[in-house]
Amino acid sequence: MKYFFESDEKIAVPVHVESVSPTGDYFVGWHTEARGPLCLYRKLRESDDEVYVEKLSECNGSSDEGTGFKGVVWREEYGFVKVTFRCWCTMDTETVRLYFDRELYEKKKKEMHGGN
Repeated sequence: MKYFFESDEKIAVPVHVESVSPTGDYFVGWHTEARGPLCLYRKLRESDDEVYVEKLSECNGSSDEGTGFKGVVWREEYGFVKVTFRCWCTMDTETVRLYFDRELYEKKKKEMHGGN
């Protein structure tokens, strides 16, 4: 399967996919030539061997030199994905949440912790 992001100029830009959500509706990866910011994508349409996606958000992790992508944990049932970065010089990790359904997250949070 090949993944593409449609640029503002209507050009199909290849997406390097790092992780696919369990439902196959969301993806984490990047669409720049060099490994740029990590992006969260949503599937728009699919053909026999191509998937077109839209970018929902992006993150860079820490600005520290030597920080790289480590992995993701999908929490589709709560509307987000956790992206983990590691600083290779200190071995510290940083986790960032990227939301694809903030309303679902808020609803689930209220159910779990109470509130109006």
